[in-house]
Amino acid sequence: MRVTGHRGAVIAVLAALAMPVPGVRGAAPDPAQQVWNALTGMASALASADAVTFLSYFDKRMQGYDDIRNRVGALVTQYDIHSGIDPIENTGNQESRTLKVNWSMHLISHSPLEQVVQRQMAVTIRFAREGRRWKVVGFEPASALALPPRP
Repeated sequence: MRVTGHRGAVIAVLAALAMPVPGVRGAAPDPAQQVWNALTGMASALASADAVTFLSYFDKRMQGYDDIRNRVGALVTQYDIHSGIDPIENTGNQESRTLKVNWSMHLISHSPLEQVVQRQMAVTIRFAREGRRWKVVGFEPASALALPPRP
């Protein structure tokens, strides 16, 4: 049965509204944006000295996870961390992605001397989809999360 007239126009508009449009709520999620959101969540967790949330983005089975866990724990207990992250590259597909970023950290020690350390380096973070979430499965160099040398 063919639908015409005002009623047909309303049905056509409703059908058009039901189609996914990239970047619009209800559209298929963009993996590139999802991993970028994960990375900004990680930086926010560092700024809040929340190692548990930061580490929740990582796959605990990842090679080097224990080292990163120890580094982050020490870093957030001894420094206030302010990050700036500039994207260099975001490549991959629906199941795995690699982010290359220029990560700047401004570290202010909790010691009475309030040592300030500025750190900037290129970091590569590999993500893999785990269900609906993206998990970090590679973070290089891990030294980006190391304690600064003592003065």
